[in-house]
Amino acid sequence: MILSARQASQLKQNPEITVSIDQDLTKYNSFRLNSSGDLIIVKSVPALSEVIHFLKSENMTYRVLGHGSNLVLPTIADWIYLKLEIPISHEYLNEPREEYLLPASTQLSLLTQHAMKFGLSGWEVFTGIPASLGGAVTMNAGTNLGEISGIIIDLQLLNSEGILSSHTVTPHSFGYRTNHFLKKGDVIYSVRIKHLGIDAHIPQKIRDYLALRKRTQPLSVPTCGCVFKNRKTMDHGKETIFRAGQLIDLIGLKGRCINRLKVSSTHANFFENLGGATKADFLALVQIINDEVQSKYGFKFDMEVEVW
Repeated sequence: MILSARQASQLKQNPEITVSIDQDLTKYNSFRLNSSGDLIIVKSVPALSEVIHFLKSENMTYRVLGHGSNLVLPTIADWIYLKLEIPISHEYLNEPREEYLLPASTQLSLLTQHAMKFGLSGWEVFTGIPASLGGAVTMNAGTNLGEISGIIIDLQLLNSEGILSSHTVTPHSFGYRTNHFLKKGDVIYSVRIKHLGIDAHIPQKIRDYLALRKRTQPLSVPTCGCVFKNRKTMDHGKETIFRAGQLIDLIGLKGRCINRLKVSSTHANFFENLGGATKADFLALVQIINDEVQSKYGFKFDMEVEVW
């Protein structure tokens, strides 16, 4: 517990702010790791600004919790979890637009449904990603179909001082599964995105990719998504990609367990929580894999999942 009863009571005076002290965070992360912490949920930008100013005045640190996918949480945190639940009008998605200004808390699954309905080219890149829009932007989420950075126009954020600003996307804004512009304490609250035209083949493309995920990924059990980044190397101008799942399979670690955490037998770049797994279990399994990869191939995989 970090927030006192007095501090929580002060924040709760705003009906657009919800405060939970020592909250069980199992349901707030797709990995379902044992974790808990103080959680503040905000439902508007003014409420977000109020919370950031308050936490700054109380000298408290915070981290933004989106959909909680592609994330490993500690058992106990020494910061405040801040979560946005800014609503979007469903009427806003009743028809296609050239540009969309969306709350960062918008779920990608909702946008995928919209893309299927109207055939929006470019939106297929986030098919099946269980994330909020803000979280997807933060890590430049993507699939084999592409990355979300290709459809982002700009975004609006509040920094740790509570100051509003915006960032217009340039070719240098993103890298592979990362961004190059967010600073510590920045909170994205809205994102402007575009599509690349109307394409009648998009609905089938999305359906095909969802079917592929169902066949090749462990969707029915708690995971954090892909654990490691694929490794890309250049040799005499030729690019070689070492796919993490394939290499982990080749070195014989598919199915390896640490306590209640298992390297998936379906796709080796996923770890399955069999119930009761912790961050310590996760780090131990990562160490075993990277030690083996280092021994056999001379490098270690970088993490795709964010470890807090």
